[in-house]
Formats: sequence, C-alpha cells, structure tokens
Amino acid sequence: MTDTESGTAAGTAVEQVALGALALVKSGDPWTLGALSKILAGPIPETAPDVPLPEAAPAASLTDKFKAALKKLPSVFASVMPTEPRKLEEAELTRITDEYLTLEAVADEIVKRQEAIKETIRHHQDAVALENGKARDSDRIADGAARGHLLAAGPGEPFKTPVKGFSDPWRQQRTSGAVTISEADLYRMFDEMQITRAEFLACTRQVRKFDEMCMSAFIRKDPQRGLEILRSITKTSAPGASLYSPKK
Repeated sequence: MTDTESGTAAGTAVEQVALGALALVKSGDPWTLGALSKILAGPIPETAPDVPLPEAAPAASLTDKFKAALKKLPSVFASVMPTEPRKLEEAELTRITDEYLTLEAVADEIVKRQEAIKETIRHHQDAVALENGKARDSDRIADGAARGHLLAAGPGEPFKTPVKGFSDPWRQQRTSGAVTISEADLYRMFDEMQITRAEFLACTRQVRKFDEMCMSAFIRKDPQRGLEILRSITKTSAPGASLYSPKK
C-alpha cells in the first residue's frame, strides 16, 4: 500500500466518525485530544464474566504487639504539641517518636481490618444483589479494589446496604470507565495496513511514539481521517465501584 492509499474509501469517513467530534474540529473553537476521545470512545464495554469471585477476607487476630500498642496509646497520644515552630527538647523528641511508632503499630492493624471489613461488605452486597435481581453472576467488576465482585450500582444509582442504627447505608458507587488512547492499537492498525505510513508518521514522533500534539495537528490538517483513526485507537475501560462507610 502506498502513502497515498487509505484504509477506508474516501467519502465514507463521515459515516464512520462521530459527527459531534467532526463538527467540533471544524468549528474553530478550541478543543483537546481528550475531549475528542470522549466523544469517539464508543459504548461502555461489558463487565468481565471471566473474572473470578474474590475469596473471603483474611481473618484478623489481636497480636501481642497490637494489644500492647492499644494499651499504650492513651498515655502517649498528643504527648508533644508545640504551639509554634521550634526545636524540640531531647525528651520531647523521644516522646513524639514513641507516639509516632505506637500510632503506626495501631494504624497498620486498623487499616488491614478496615479493608477486610470492606471486602466482607462487598461479598454481602454480592449475595443481596443476586437475591433481589440487581446484578447477574456475570456482572463482574474488571479492575480496582472491587475486582471480581458484582456491579450492582447503576449510573447515578448507588447500590445501598442499610444498617440498623445508622443514618447512612453502605453504598456501592458506580465509577466511569477511563478513556484512554491505545498506542498499541495504532501500531496494530499500521501493521495490518488499516492506516497508511504517512498517516502513521503524522500521528507519531520521529521516535515512533504516539504523540498527542502530532495527532492533534493531523486532525486539524485532515479532520475526517484524523478523527477516524483516533476513534479506532480510543478505548473505554469497564466501569468500577467504590465503597463508602456509614455514619453513626
């Protein structure tokens, strides 16, 4: 294929490119590659049915070190609090260091236990979501802290788990998938002759790395074809979820 040949027939590109992106480029208004990518990214992909359900959270134990730190904490907490910036006395430096290490010993175990509790709540929400038809067993989250759990929350509709005695529920909040531009797909398109060498060079630097400034310049020069290529290498990752604790 020569540099003048195109991966698609001329005149058909308009049907293959989001009209909103093309209109934005031709309008003369300022735009960014990120804004065009969001328009061209296409539908949100399905969740990942092949991701296995996570195992139960690890069991916690009150180690001697943790119990000793908990017992010691009240006597060392906020032991040194200067009211202005100054040099610490030797005894103060000792006390504040002792406090820091005590807090660290307590915090490490507390954080691990908090994460285990969140994981247990996620398993609970999985079971409830299946029971009430809010999710299917194949609606697995593809990535992040909730990887492998079920995505029961909808866009703008948190999946709530009320807790008796608490004003707020546990909430699984749906998060939007990130829009990214795949450099690997750009190379694949070139290898498979879906884009010409001239187009490939126009979208990359001399070191042959994808470059947003080069891509933007190419779109300004040839909006139709540039947007077509950008759409082909722009992906949206699967949605995820965040978990928020209730308030007393």
